[in-house]
Amino acid sequence: MIKVKLENVTKTFGENIAINNISFTCNDGEFFVIFGPSGAGKTTLMNLIAGLEEPSKGFIYFNDRMVNNVEPRYRNVSYAFENYSLYPHLNVYENICFPLKSPLRKDRLSKEKIDLLVNEIVEKLQINDLLDRNINQLSGGQRQRVALARALIREPDLYLLDEAIAHLDAKLKHSTRAILKGFQKQKKVTTIYTTPDQLEALALGDRIAIINQGTLQQLDTPENVLKYPKNTFVARLFGEPSINLFNGKLISREQKMFIDINGVSLLVPEENKNLLYEKYKDSNIIMGIRPNDISIITKNSDIQNNSNIVVGVVKLIEFFGDSFVYLIKFDDLLVKVKSESEIEVRINEKVNLQFNMNKIFIFDKSTEERIWP
Repeated sequence: MIKVKLENVTKTFGENIAINNISFTCNDGEFFVIFGPSGAGKTTLMNLIAGLEEPSKGFIYFNDRMVNNVEPRYRNVSYAFENYSLYPHLNVYENICFPLKSPLRKDRLSKEKIDLLVNEIVEKLQINDLLDRNINQLSGGQRQRVALARALIREPDLYLLDEAIAHLDAKLKHSTRAILKGFQKQKKVTTIYTTPDQLEALALGDRIAIINQGTLQQLDTPENVLKYPKNTFVARLFGEPSINLFNGKLISREQKMFIDINGVSLLVPEENKNLLYEKYKDSNIIMGIRPNDISIITKNSDIQNNSNIVVGVVKLIEFFGDSFVYLIKFDDLLVKVKSESEIEVRINEKVNLQFNMNKIFIFDKSTEERIWP
């Protein structure tokens, strides 16, 4: 097993900066997720670590060994590509066991041992009935599982899994995530995994590196990414539906702190006001609140208090099987509200919205960096 360290790594293609001065360390035995939207630079990072691309600037280390000029075949890395990269002239069995027959392997495995390893991995990934098929006879999801099996059958120092289950259907994705997590913990092999899927990132990662346009936005545990998003970009990426963000201003009145949004004043909890008063009084800010931290108050609702209530109009109601999402128009703003149970309201009906101000995020308006909590 190894620790992977990137130190001020930049990669350019002509005038295009694909990776911009990124530094991070993936610890020995860690399941490390690189998360970001399409085009963020995830695959370029993986290619740099694998040795398929060379950094324009900066250094990559495996433990204390700098590997910038080390050829891919000498890095002992197993790489599962998003685009499969399977050998079309070989059948499924031959594709999967191909890494075990590499000329670089010092230990020659018997056919019996190879068969045992192949059967073990295809059983886990539920492709044991495909072994004799040609690659062109497989669906996209089947090809992806074959590519994943070929990567996992090895015992390398490092697994690189680039959107390794992106083309599976929802049910298979869920089961394969569990297989991957269990497999990695059993093998204790350092694993770097890329995904544009927030659920995958949260479910799999010991830590998550969030990147956008080649720049590292935040590196943290899944719990901290949700609780303490570093900026509005990170806050938007996590949560379904996405966080509500409103432009506002922090104001002080009668020894209390309020956030003014379009002329509506929302009271900041007493325990939070001192720091905000000292540093950010009269500052323009962005307030964030997740849809499940806003309540729709109907006539029959039991209202605990009358603070932080605004009037809106119901514009859309969506049902997602285990929850309901309501789109409410408040002034010229649209607010998303999530509820586990159905609320008796109709389209175009006026409702009261109550904001749980203990759960808000406050971001600096100019930098969009989090200032609270």
